[in-house]
Amino acid sequence: MGLLKNAVDAIRKGAFSYFIKSHDPEELLMEINKLMRVEELKQENAILKEQQSPVEFLLTTQSESLRKIIKIAEKAAGSNINILILGESGVGKEVFARYIHQCSKRAHKGFVPVNCHAFSESLLESELFGHEKRCLHWRLRNTTRTI
Repeated sequence: MGLLKNAVDAIRKGAFSYFIKSHDPEELLMEINKLMRVEELKQENAILKEQQSPVEFLLTTQSESLRKIIKIAEKAAGSNINILILGESGVGKEVFARYIHQCSKRAHKGFVPVNCHAFSESLLESELFGHEKRCLHWRLRNTTRTI
């Protein structure tokens, strides 16, 4: 009974496991391996959380026309619609997309930028709007598609 009480006390005080000397040493090795794996997972989890944490930023400008665009982005963030941002390479489409996401009600959820230029037109249309199976022409599917 004393061994059980000691084990319970040790676990309550934060011990990962409890090993009795008279037991098979292989059990001790298994417990050590479990502990090492738990620590690896904790480190991996911390890294992933750090990578996923949103970069908070504020868009400011002296340009009146860019201020108008920022206001439109903030207004769009308040809606529940999908947004497609078009523009030449290097103009800040992803920066605006992240800003819209940060200003939205979904800011606490993940953000996944999609480079639509990397897809063929038909594949992009299929992914964004869906398609009917066994249909010769691309059409909207009866169900909605979420990306």
